[in-house]
Amino acid sequence: VRPLPPEIRHDLDWALSPEIIREHGQSATVGDEYVPRTAEISRWQEEGTPRARAISTSGRVEIEVDQGTHMELVAKTPLPTLIEFARWDFPGWRATVDGRRVATHRGKGGSLTVRVSSGVHRVTLEYHGPQERRHGIAIGAFAILAGLLLGARSLGRGDPSPDAIVSDEEDRDGGR
Repeated sequence: VRPLPPEIRHDLDWALSPEIIREHGQSATVGDEYVPRTAEISRWQEEGTPRARAISTSGRVEIEVDQGTHMELVAKTPLPTLIEFARWDFPGWRATVDGRRVATHRGKGGSLTVRVSSGVHRVTLEYHGPQERRHGIAIGAFAILAGLLLGARSLGRGDPSPDAIVSDEEDRDGGR
């Protein structure tokens, strides 16, 4: 596999930037694995590199769960700091610190950050897809359920097969 030419990579990076997506009113994200090479967070794609870190302090971050769209960690910081995640700051991300909802911020290169005070904190980050996606899933589930119910109703009526249909005339004649 050959890498993309720089001019194409630049255009993709620009088109998929959080700013452009927000500017056009889109509620979309790309897969967690997509991190442009030009972004500072691309170093987090390397095997064994942490997917979150404390910025500007000697604090530590211990990731307990990392499932792409759901991350849980414990942050231990001597001073207030930002926790930077290897995730784009797209609409739909929600963060809590010690169970309380907090604002997310855009970090360097478009990464997602969360502010924490000094001390030990449990930080949870979750992605909730756009409202349009949730509506589409609900409509699809309803359509499948309706199809199953209609199919079960049809089977439950015991409708005879076309071969078993007897005309009124045959029925009166005793099948002769």
